[in-house]
Amino acid sequence: MKLSHLLQGMDPEILFCQIAMDELPNDACVMPLEKHPSSRSLYALRPEEAVRLLSHETGSHLNVFCAGALPEGYSPPAESNVVCFRASCAQLFSEAQRAFQKLRYECQAGNGQGSLLANIIEGKVQGGNQAGQLLQSLGIQSDTRFCLCALSFFGRLEDVPWEKVEEQFTAMIPHSVSYRYKCDILFLTSLEPSEILPVLDIPKLQLRLEEYNAYLAVSNNASRPMAIRVQYNQVKTAARFGIALRDQESKRIFIYEDYANYQIVEFCAEAYRNDLQVSDLVYLCHPALGSVLRYDRANGTNMAQLLRCYLDNDCNVSQTARESFIHRNTMLNKLDKLREILGVSMKDANIREQLRFSFHVVDYVEQYMHGTIF
Repeated sequence: MKLSHLLQGMDPEILFCQIAMDELPNDACVMPLEKHPSSRSLYALRPEEAVRLLSHETGSHLNVFCAGALPEGYSPPAESNVVCFRASCAQLFSEAQRAFQKLRYECQAGNGQGSLLANIIEGKVQGGNQAGQLLQSLGIQSDTRFCLCALSFFGRLEDVPWEKVEEQFTAMIPHSVSYRYKCDILFLTSLEPSEILPVLDIPKLQLRLEEYNAYLAVSNNASRPMAIRVQYNQVKTAARFGIALRDQESKRIFIYEDYANYQIVEFCAEAYRNDLQVSDLVYLCHPALGSVLRYDRANGTNMAQLLRCYLDNDCNVSQTARESFIHRNTMLNKLDKLREILGVSMKDANIREQLRFSFHVVDYVEQYMHGTIF
């Protein structure tokens, strides 16, 4: 008996049926017989796909899931691939969708786009003339700049509802395609010509990140597929420094550009250790900052904090006064004292840049490495 004929006597609401992996459409789902899905599990299609396939009389290789029971008096032969469940459509579809997403992850990691992405990150793919085709195979147009976002998790990874999380964050990160890599979910995000970084709904993302005890890191943009390897390093660097240096525990979104200087400091620290056998990074700092920090320790003042705010505001006196909650005239008096302690002119752009970099060195040593400097 053809499977389609058999189904005519069963519950008319056909739920799912099996089909070969290479024929599986993107919107399909799976209901495996096994507890842990594999490439040999039962694949499942949406009801309309099941009806279409059965109309072609291809039942010899299909497995059908029905909400009802087999016709009265009928017992399928041992080689039959008919399977029936007494369950609601919604329950079956939900279970099937979760199982299918898990299987999708495994297939991506093994031989699909996820494998290609992993090979780029791990340096197993070399650049060439097919860069455009390589990008398109990853879901990115060849003439588009893109960023890499990484979603990572605190705590027990086995408690993460991976499929649900990926679906929700893909919807919140515009123009993105997602992949699983190691313990992260990565999003390649296409940018509009006028965009430097993806436009993110920070409050909405923050709520989801809190819900799943997760954090999101965003790389700089690029246009070449080989840059993905660097971008992956950037997102991991942003997360590493962001978590260590954040001033609020609630902060869960980290942009690499905000932490790039700390990676530069780290590169310098490695060079000092390897080339000079020196571990003291005080030599990377401008001596004038040391003078300010020592003055603060001796007098219980916050002149270094004021200096940093002043530099961050491009030496705007009024803005610095507002952010420091002091009167403008008081700010001017403090600046006069700062100039005296520094012994150098902050009108010199090179001096200002060295002082700002020196603050990053101090942060790296004291907050990231938990050491002391000056």
